[in-house]
Amino acid sequence: MKTIFRHVGLVVLLCALVYGNSLSGAFAWDDETQIVKNPSIRTLGNIPAAFNAPFWGFASNGAENTTNFYRPMQTLLYTLGYALGGLSPTPYHVISLTLHALASVFVYLICLQLLFPDRHALLAAALFAVHPVHTEAVAWIAGMADVACGAFYFAALWAFLKSSTGQKAKWLAFSSLLYMGALLSKEMAVTLPLLVFLLSFRPGAQRVTLTERLKSVAPFAAVTVAYLLMRGHALGFLANEHLVFQADTFDWITLGVWAFGQYVWYTLIPYPLTAFHLVAVRFEERSIPTIIGLLLVFVLMGLAFRFRKRMPEGWFWLASFAVLLIPVFYFKGISVTLIAERYLYIPSFAAVALAAAVTRRSLKNALALGWVAVAILGGMTMARNPVWNGSERLYTETLMNSPDLPHFQINLSDILLGRGDDGGARQHLEQALKSLEGDRYAYSEADRYRAEIGIGALDARARKFTNARKHFEQAREINPKGEWSYLYLGGLILEAESDYPKAIELFREAIRLGPLNEVARDYLGIALFNQGKFQEAADSFRQALTINPKYELARTHLDMATKKLTP
Repeated sequence: MKTIFRHVGLVVLLCALVYGNSLSGAFAWDDETQIVKNPSIRTLGNIPAAFNAPFWGFASNGAENTTNFYRPMQTLLYTLGYALGGLSPTPYHVISLTLHALASVFVYLICLQLLFPDRHALLAAALFAVHPVHTEAVAWIAGMADVACGAFYFAALWAFLKSSTGQKAKWLAFSSLLYMGALLSKEMAVTLPLLVFLLSFRPGAQRVTLTERLKSVAPFAAVTVAYLLMRGHALGFLANEHLVFQADTFDWITLGVWAFGQYVWYTLIPYPLTAFHLVAVRFEERSIPTIIGLLLVFVLMGLAFRFRKRMPEGWFWLASFAVLLIPVFYFKGISVTLIAERYLYIPSFAAVALAAAVTRRSLKNALALGWVAVAILGGMTMARNPVWNGSERLYTETLMNSPDLPHFQINLSDILLGRGDDGGARQHLEQALKSLEGDRYAYSEADRYRAEIGIGALDARARKFTNARKHFEQAREINPKGEWSYLYLGGLILEAESDYPKAIELFREAIRLGPLNEVARDYLGIALFNQGKFQEAADSFRQALTINPKYELARTHLDMATKKLTP
């Protein structure tokens, strides 16, 4: 028992050592919306509502839901982070790191339950704790869903394995409860019943009948059904397709082969890592990497067959890796990010277990080599973490490797636009529109919409009102329900025509379509202020600050309105 406690402490220490430099990171990418502009996390009383709404429900205007994300556990954890530190990023990073440490500890405990020698179980947990492919999930606050899912998932698997040692009903009930926690964190957890079923076929496992195998899966199947009912009630459907591209059956099949090869590569050789992967949909655009990926898979299968007697568990862990990846192959419903490193958070468990198994059956120095790998991977993770320390660095470094990435070109242009660097912003927006031409890559219409809005905003600032209007109208054609086209059209009318009633009408429509758009409320306040309606203007500025307490421009405008109201 002392050895187990010592090893658990070492695993936790490794996690703290490797991810300690992520704790000072700022909000990045989706964090600004999910946390800074999320009113639903600012009071503990909103937690029950999280279980009956889409994850992005706080940003909707009450219209029909179009998101596939049902993640109440993520909202709950964000609420905890806000209660601990408000809008400081640090408590959210601490929560993510804590969950990762828990996940790593349960990887160790699972390996012990699977009768790994303690030193090899420790190696598996250490590899999991420091693997660079986990930096996106752990160092990026919005990746908390993956880490929480992993912590609950591995805890549920450990509890299931404990059920074979006695008090079966108690452990199965506990495992089922933890499984529900994993499902409520992220959809990736749905593979647990399949893994439980597969475990009964692992080499060395006690032989059981098919009926007994099905009985072991039954509690998890019941939990899955309950989860699907909750999810369907909250979302109105189970999945939605929202990407724009054309592909035939062969393209889809080979896309799956390519993606699987990418995941195998990043698990074995986590380089080069990137926050956003450009995905060529048609086979002819990615034929060589697809073939390489297929060959890599065949090589691994060949090695598993070649050494099946010396290492009979090889095939089992390869099959488990494939099973744990199943959810990521629903490309149309997953998101604009068709593949991502964070999707490997749970599947990498099978890979590190396989690596530990190899050290058991290999040369005497294999265990020492395993710890050399831990040191190398840990160094890579520490070097990778700072990329997630803020949006601008994340976008800039990603674009250095993938300049054709429109999503990040647009995101970086927003930062430069806010800074007043119109030339830099225009350069990135024009590059984004160029990248969006044709149908080589999978993309979302939201990117094209945002690029048109950005170019229009730059033209308006340059007082090229005719050109600006064309871009805003084009954006409205792409997305009639997007608030930014109405917002900037209102600003254009206010600036070019001084038509306050029309501008205010457009601002109010922008607010209706985008209830979390603090800029629309700020613009409305400015229009009201210029009409002498100081109380209404002040109310609008306060609403902007309620949405985004860090929006200093609205704070300045509120001070102006308050002075007008002061006798």
